[in-house]
Amino acid sequence: MINSPLIEGHMFDTLTFSKKMQKAGMTQPIADQLAYGLLNFQVNQFENLLTKNEFRKFELEVRRDIEEVKTDIIGVKNDIEGVKSDIEEIKSDIEGVKNDIEGVKNDIELVRKDIEEFRGEIKSIRFDFKNEVENLVTKKEFNLKMQNLELNITIKMGIIMASGIGILALLIKL
Repeated sequence: MINSPLIEGHMFDTLTFSKKMQKAGMTQPIADQLAYGLLNFQVNQFENLLTKNEFRKFELEVRRDIEEVKTDIIGVKNDIEGVKSDIEEIKSDIEGVKNDIEGVKNDIELVRKDIEEFRGEIKSIRFDFKNEVENLVTKKEFNLKMQNLELNITIKMGIIMASGIGILALLIKL
């Protein structure tokens, strides 16, 4: 605190102030009125000042608020990291689906090739069948060739059905 003859015990000394102003050339009523005005000003200012205890309470509240904000920021950072992780997982899933689609496309292309080969074989079989029927020597030979043909057709139909079921299974997985 300021050491001054005008301030005693943290209070403004109006009498000393008034006498000094009178020595400086002011009239007594003006000097007294000025001293009381300054005293009122000082008293009003004390009402607006914080005590140490009030300031400490305010400081604790501010520190708590800062800690809450820090905690919230950490939570937001963790949430952002979780979202980043989820995005990476989704990207990985998308790549997996893309690979599955490529696999299905390849399987479909293989089935198309098998079907084309099968069509060619059927045409060949028809042609062979016509020639065989024309050159049929015996009924026994005809029956044997028919059984062989049935076996070939059964095997090829089984392959086609297995391929079709495999493709359907892949499509269902997607």
